[in-house]
Amino acid sequence: MKIGTGGLAAIAGLILSSFGLFAFGQGTPVTVSLTNVNGDPIVNVGGESVYAGVYGGTSNLPGANTGIICDDFNDEVSVPQSWSAIAYNVSTIGTSTPITDVLFGSGTKGYTNVGIAGYAEIAYLVNMSFASSGNPTLQGNISEAIWAITDPGLSGVDSAAQTLDSQAAAYASSTSDNMSQYTNLVIYTPTPLGQQNQPQEMWSTVPEGGAAWLYLLLVGIACFGAMRFSPRGQSGKHEAI
Repeated sequence: MKIGTGGLAAIAGLILSSFGLFAFGQGTPVTVSLTNVNGDPIVNVGGESVYAGVYGGTSNLPGANTGIICDDFNDEVSVPQSWSAIAYNVSTIGTSTPITDVLFGSGTKGYTNVGIAGYAEIAYLVNMSFASSGNPTLQGNISEAIWAITDPGLSGVDSAAQTLDSQAAAYASSTSDNMSQYTNLVIYTPTPLGQQNQPQEMWSTVPEGGAAWLYLLLVGIACFGAMRFSPRGQSGKHEAI
């Protein structure tokens, strides 16, 4: 079936309704699923032996990649479990996504408010973990480092993780760091916040810049169609072992 340019504009509008919220950071309701922890490293921290690293899991966010990382040592999830969350592109945190919308900026349940700087450190470490496939020791240390940011009183954090925290803090405070660079990362913040048996906040990856690029492309198509074909005169945590 042929589709005229006016039809393309209409289709673009429909697709925008699906992608626009995510692209500009207001958040997209999703379902997150933890499918397995097979092969994930086990670390001893906080008086527990827990799974760390990149868990097997994903969401129904269009384009989201498989693999999720936990930034939340306070809560627990298990295999198999699914829960409701809001997906935020990390590049929008502190701009179109207020820091109060994500778990460790909300003040929920008395959790530490790590601020933009804390989330910038976590983003640095999450990127490092996803890039460290095949190095479970490093991925385990990275998880400890992330949990030490969101839970400053966490005990048993080893020296390697502490070094990673210092490295992340130095990068986050440098002029080269900017949250807008993390278009490849997404945060899944459980909803509603403060619920009983609250699930964990997770991070995952999406094609870098993909949602924002698609949004801008479709806006261009829609605007062109409207200008060219409008009628004249028409107003216009982890799982413990």
